[in-house]
Amino acid sequence: MSDRLTIVHPETLGAARGFSHGILAPAGSRMLFVAGQVGWDREQLLAPGGFVPQFERALDNVRAVVHGAGGTVADICRLTIYV
Repeated sequence: MSDRLTIVHPETLGAARGFSHGILAPAGSRMLFVAGQVGWDREQLLAPGGFVPQFERALDNVRAVVHGAGGTVADICRLTIYV
């Protein structure tokens, strides 16, 4: 990984294995790339109750990565959702 890029791993999401939750570009460009997030918690247990709670958890996970990089949901400019 380049020293110009910062890996973002919010503690609330637990350790990532084989991927990074987010990659933050250097100051001046301030772009954050968030890895695909699923509907599980920091212990990688899926939210109980099916699709809707898992989708809500996945969005919460995206928000955690954005906050971990110093942003807010208002800073998100694009979101791609695969179902």
